[in-house]
Amino acid sequence: MSLSFQDRHVVVTGGTGALGTAVVAALLEAGATCHVPYIAEAEASRFPHRDHARVVLVGGGDLADEAEVDRLFGSVPKLWASIHLAGGFAFGPIVDTTAEALRHQIDMNFVTCFLCCRAATQSFMRQGGGGRIVNVAARPALEGRLGANMTAYAASKAAVATLTMALAEEVAANDILVNAIAPSILDTPTYFYGMEIGQETWVELEPGKTLVVSLSAVGEPNEDGVRTVWFEVNGHGRQVSVRDRSRASAAQARRKAERGNDKHIGASMPGLVTAIQVKPGAKVDAGDALLTLEAMKMETVVRAPRAGTVAEILTASKTQVQAGDLLLLFA
Repeated sequence: MSLSFQDRHVVVTGGTGALGTAVVAALLEAGATCHVPYIAEAEASRFPHRDHARVVLVGGGDLADEAEVDRLFGSVPKLWASIHLAGGFAFGPIVDTTAEALRHQIDMNFVTCFLCCRAATQSFMRQGGGGRIVNVAARPALEGRLGANMTAYAASKAAVATLTMALAEEVAANDILVNAIAPSILDTPTYFYGMEIGQETWVELEPGKTLVVSLSAVGEPNEDGVRTVWFEVNGHGRQVSVRDRSRASAAQARRKAERGNDKHIGASMPGLVTAIQVKPGAKVDAGDALLTLEAMKMETVVRAPRAGTVAEILTASKTQVQAGDLLLLFA
């Protein structure tokens, strides 16, 4: 049975990310009109559905800002559902987690979700007729021990899970359905320890849909410490380049941002640099977007902590960075 969402308007936060792109594609296929907020122009320019007639891109929105969230939801003619994928991931033990990093996780994961839930609920109540809200929690939010070495992330997602349950009870009488999904990983030796050459493993995506993955070969590291890995998926050959951290040369080690140095802008989490919004010499105000990182299918915008001038950019687009890596210098 196929669902029809014809003439139904859906807000999808985080819609320009990897997970969001897939969600928007499914909604468009079902006939929905998708309202997708974004911060950086680079997000919109590479969004594969940007030219679709039923996609409304809403620029400039910081979802941790009440006024921006109200502007987003106020632009939707008649809201039918709101899906909240915006957020971010940061790995790190508590001894290495600063108050700034904790607040960043709370803002990205909980505050954005709370404000969007509030705005969606206000819209549904004004319109009448109910509505639907879907949040994204995480397994560590439900099983706390899984949050070891990612305590800030786990705590922020636990807040999302509790918000979802409390709000569902609060608005049930208004025919507003509030649910959350909790993505997880497979707790298997393959995940933790990797595969041996010639080893085969089966990955069940859903009942009746299984991938057979086998590791064929691992190449020698190049001068940058990168290896080529050859493998098969359901008998089809694939290859991918992977950095071998144990072989990466000291010369390739990245500078780390110094705590307390207001000229240093560091990565708050490991991830891939997907966009750089500034150039050397650019003058920025506090809160302006500097770079965009993507990890765990979630995008995070690195923002200027203060007004200043960009002196040097120490990374590049499509570069993998680790938490604490120095990304940018202020003059």
